[in-house]
Amino acid sequence: MDDYTGKQGTLTFDHTEALLNLAPGQELFLPGPIYAYREGSTLIFSPEKRKAPAAPVLAPVELTAPGTTYLPRLARAVTVSLISWPEPGLTPDRETQVFSLDILQKTLTIRNRRGGDYFYPRGMRGKKKIKDFFIDEKIPQSQRATVPLLLAGDQIVWVAGYRRSRLFEAGRDDHKAVLVRLKKSCPS
Repeated sequence: MDDYTGKQGTLTFDHTEALLNLAPGQELFLPGPIYAYREGSTLIFSPEKRKAPAAPVLAPVELTAPGTTYLPRLARAVTVSLISWPEPGLTPDRETQVFSLDILQKTLTIRNRRGGDYFYPRGMRGKKKIKDFFIDEKIPQSQRATVPLLLAGDQIVWVAGYRRSRLFEAGRDDHKAVLVRLKKSCPS
C-alpha cells in the first residue's frame, strides 16, 4: 500500500478475503486510502472513489431503410438494405445480421439500453433482460451504455455485436430479407 498511495496502510486477512469475494459492480474501501472495485473479471484499484456510470450516450435514432444512417456519437454507420434470400456465401457476424421483411413494417431505430429492456435471444427460450445479458456476456459496466440496440418498433431485435433476437428471423421460405450492417466508420 505504501508504494501505491505514498501513505502507510495495512491490509488485513479480512481485506484480502473481501477483495477475493468482491462481486462485479461492488466497491471496497481499503486503508491507504484505496478504492477497489471489480469490472467483469478485472479488479481495479484507485486512489479515488469510482464515479457513477455516464449518462446514456445515444438517444433513439431513426434509421433510413433502405439506406445508411450515421451515428457520429458512436463513430459508426448503420446500413439497411434489401437482399435476395437466402443469399449464398452470406454469413451473419458481429457487424452484419439478416432479418425478415416484417422488420420494415415497424420503425427501425438504434439506441442504447434503458432500465427494464429485454429481448428474445436467438437460441434461447423466453426473454432475457438486457442487464442480465450484459452480465452474462461479461460486458464491463462502463461500456454497456455504448452498445447499440436495434429496435423494430418497441422490440429489441439485435444487441449489435453480440446476439440477435429470434423475432423477425428470415426464414427458409423467404425470397427477400433485410440486411443490417453496423460499421465502425463514419464520415467526419
